[in-house]
Amino acid sequence: MVSTGFGESLFWPSDAKVHFSSSNQLSDGSSSLNRQDGPDIFTKAVSTGIFIIGKSCDHGMLRRKSKLENRDLVILGFLLLALYSAAVFYINKLPLMGDESIHYFQIRQFMVGNYELHHALTTIPGYNLILAGMGGICNVFSVFGMRLFSSLFGLAAIGVFLLILKGMRQESGDKMILRTLQLMFLPLIGPFFFLLYTDVLSLLFILLTAFFIIKKQHTFAGLMAILAVLIRQNNIVWLIFFLALAYEARFKWKINRSNIIKGVGEFWVFLLGIIGFFFFIILNQGFAVGDKSAHPPFSFHTENLFFALFVYFWVFLPLVYCRRHKIIQLFHDWKTVSIITIAAAAYFLLFHVTHPYNVFLTEDYMRNRILALFGINLWIKGLLFIPIGLGLLTLMSQKIKNQVPFYIFSALFLLPSWLIEQRYYIIPFVLFLTYRAMEKESYEQTLVIWFMMLVAIIFWIVGGLGIFL
Repeated sequence: MVSTGFGESLFWPSDAKVHFSSSNQLSDGSSSLNRQDGPDIFTKAVSTGIFIIGKSCDHGMLRRKSKLENRDLVILGFLLLALYSAAVFYINKLPLMGDESIHYFQIRQFMVGNYELHHALTTIPGYNLILAGMGGICNVFSVFGMRLFSSLFGLAAIGVFLLILKGMRQESGDKMILRTLQLMFLPLIGPFFFLLYTDVLSLLFILLTAFFIIKKQHTFAGLMAILAVLIRQNNIVWLIFFLALAYEARFKWKINRSNIIKGVGEFWVFLLGIIGFFFFIILNQGFAVGDKSAHPPFSFHTENLFFALFVYFWVFLPLVYCRRHKIIQLFHDWKTVSIITIAAAAYFLLFHVTHPYNVFLTEDYMRNRILALFGINLWIKGLLFIPIGLGLLTLMSQKIKNQVPFYIFSALFLLPSWLIEQRYYIIPFVLFLTYRAMEKESYEQTLVIWFMMLVAIIFWIVGGLGIFL
């Protein structure tokens, strides 16, 4: 594997002979890395973070206040940079993981002027082109350097998220801090803040779209949405979602000739993105750029909907507990009972783990080990519906801005994916954090600490056990 230890230079070693092995991992013949050093660093850093959160609660950082104070931002920034630095150096001790080898290969190809795409690259190579450009400008070629560049997108996403909260102007400063901490430690993102994956840059452009929508700067919003599609093409769903929100804010869903003409004039960039995507599908003969057999076009699968609810239950467990009384009240409504009954029937009939990458890679990926439990027998499959059902009930009881369109577009975002992959839930979960009504402060603080503990466990699994997500 490529040595990416603490002593590695950001710059490409002149005598390096890098190649791909049959397992798609980057290799230069160097010895494997010790996985036990990194987890200690990050676990201690997270423990320190939990201590800081506790002290912040005691000393007033999270006490009710009408606006963010400079001292709060300094403390928040210090916590973010400290944990980010620990995570960056921890990740630096790990070899390329999962699809990182594909992305790093593609970045390196672009940097030497070879624009042939890797056969397994499924996305439009916007992410790879951006990193190749950054590496070329800074003369940085190493894995560590590229991971460092990619981690900057995460810092930017957190900053934009805070700007969105300030732009919405609906909450006090303490709640903004809590929401920001929840994004920082959202377990679903976890290591992907620091790895060569497209998801965080994709999230950054989606958040920028949301920010410009709030500011009613629709041209910039449309441009950011198009950039998001150039990073991950399934973001076309969110482009249409934000177009719908902009139209609703401007015309209150009143559809007539006059409003349509005005809408075309105001939202033309969004429409240009939709037209461009339509031509992309025709020319590409599908949605995926490479590995098309594993990502067939125009197919719909419910598995990610159910697994997203399963993941939601465990990730947001403090919220599920907080809303337990609301959930019980929902059962007094026959409509709720009908919805749960239909969901259970659909789950037993339609939830089948059949994608080769889920079935044959159970040893390498934690999600695949969990998914294997669903196929043991019907009794276990039935037991596993309990967190799915409770997750659904929690969402039904949750107050959230733009609730109906958000849930509809989240489902549309997940339905085309045959591969069951928790990374696909990052944008829906982050938008959920953005738009949901907050609970009592004690529950929100508990959620932050719960997130931090889950993140520490995830980093230990990835770094200590060598099992990817």
